[in-house]
Formats: sequence, structure tokens, C-alpha cells
Amino acid sequence: MTLIEVIAGLVVLAVLVCAVTLARGRFMRQWESAQRRTQAAEAVDRMLAGWIGGAGTEDAIPVPARGTLPGMEGCAWRTQWVTDAGATRVGAGVVRVEVIEAGRRVLSVDVMKHIRGSDEGGRP
Repeated sequence: MTLIEVIAGLVVLAVLVCAVTLARGRFMRQWESAQRRTQAAEAVDRMLAGWIGGAGTEDAIPVPARGTLPGMEGCAWRTQWVTDAGATRVGAGVVRVEVIEAGRRVLSVDVMKHIRGSDEGGRP
């Protein structure tokens, strides 16, 4: 082998090592993001279960509202109404529960909520 062939082989090897390192970095970021979303989904599930099952009233989901997400440090939740004609026809509204971390949305869940009337805390 000549010196040029050895250098060419080292260049190819260096390019492969860089590509693998970059791919691993992307994979680790995606993995961390997926883990964070899974944790957020579990925390929102617990929170919704407390709102729906714990209060004993139909209007236990606060809308519009916001607060810190229990069990998720640095995350906040907010609820807002989402327009949905189908839900309105059956006397319900769609509530979007969003989880926000560092100014970006991590998770969004839509839930249907029964509306008794606009004068009883229903949709404005």
C-alpha cells in the first residue's frame, strides 16, 4: 500500500465515524423527547382522572385554565375550548389540554366535556 491509499482509507474512516456520531446524537435527542412526552402523557392522564373521577361533578375540567403539571418539573398545562360542530350537536364541547415546557408544546390531548348550559359554567 502506498501512503496515498492509507490517507484515503483514514479519510473514509473519519467520515464514517463522524456520520455515526451525528446519527447517535440525533437518536439520543429523539429518545429523550419521546421519554419526556411519555412522562407528560402519564401525568396528564393522572390529572384528567382526578378531574373526572375525583370531583364527582360533570364540570370538573377547568376551562380555560392553566397550572403546573404535577410530577413533571418545569412543565405547565393549559386548557382551552376547541371548536367542533359535531360535539356541539350532541351537547358537548371539546377541551384541549396542552403541556408546555420551555415555551414549546410537548403534548396535546383533546377531551369531550358535557355542557349543561352556558349559564352553568359551560362553554362561553
